[in-house]
Order: sequence, then structure tokens, then C-alpha cells
Amino acid sequence: MKLSLRYDNTFQEVEIELREMEGWLNISVESDESIEDREKRVQEAVNVLLNRPDYNNWHTMARHRGIPPKPSRKDDQDADDTDGLDCLEDTGYARWLEKRESYDAVCSDVKMALANKPQWAEAVISVYIDGENIRDYAKRIGENENNISQKLKRAKKKLKNFFHDRQISPSLRANK
Repeated sequence: MKLSLRYDNTFQEVEIELREMEGWLNISVESDESIEDREKRVQEAVNVLLNRPDYNNWHTMARHRGIPPKPSRKDDQDADDTDGLDCLEDTGYARWLEKRESYDAVCSDVKMALANKPQWAEAVISVYIDGENIRDYAKRIGENENNISQKLKRAKKKLKNFFHDRQISPSLRANK
């Protein structure tokens, strides 16, 4: 039997045994039915199950999920054990999450140390941790550069006293 299947919005014909399709689709075989009628019923069942555009759209999006195939080198025709690319784990999200948690922890420590002076804490976070230029930070909040520099010096002194037992962040040490 020739079965018509939709793939990427085009139909392709596949040669399949009629008995296999009847078993696969769980269609009962009627004794008085002709082969053409059976083939028509099988095709209708396949159309309902697989030839719907919404199924094909889902399948297009979900077909590459799961364990990826074993990668091989581009310059090597045969994939073998010497490639060293068995299964490379993608740790990008985990690294980003770890950096984000570390950043959040440092920011909360600075805010805790400078709880009485939240403006100082914001200046330290923006300039020393985020790397923003003092001139740009002063322009952004609408203050004088000298005022920001003085606040940062006082904040750094207060942070050194607060974290005397802890190791000071390298960015704070670099701007002594």
C-alpha cells in the first residue's frame, strides 16, 4: 500500500504493508471490505493521527529534544573513539547562574555593610562591581563627580572596617 505522509508541509508517499498499518493503527479488518476500502480507511486514520498541520508544527519544534547524537570532528570522515567529543555538556546556564548568585551575594553584603548609607552602597555596586565610570555614574544620578568620589572613599573605608576578617573583593583592592 502507498501511504501519503505530510512532512514539512509537503506530502510524501511511503510503501507499507497493509497488515502492519492495520495493526499499528489498531483498525479491525472486516471480511466483506475490499482492499481499496481498507487502504482508504488506513489513509484516513493516518490523516487524523499524523497529517495534521498542528502535529507537524509540534514535531518540527520537538524533534531535536533528547540526547544529541555523538558529535564527530569536521575534518575526520569517520567518527571514532579518538575524537574526544563524546558528549560535551553545555554548562553555560549553570555558569551564568553561579555568577549571578555570586553577584547577588556580593551586592547584598555591600548593602548590609552600608545599611545606613544606601546611596553609598549603590555607588559602590555601580562603580566598583559593575565597572561603571565615576563620571558616567555621576551624570546618571545627577550629582557632582567629586561628591561621588568622596562617597566612594568613605564607603571603601567603612567596607574595610566591616569586612576586616573577610577577603576584600579584588575590584575594591585595585582602586585603593
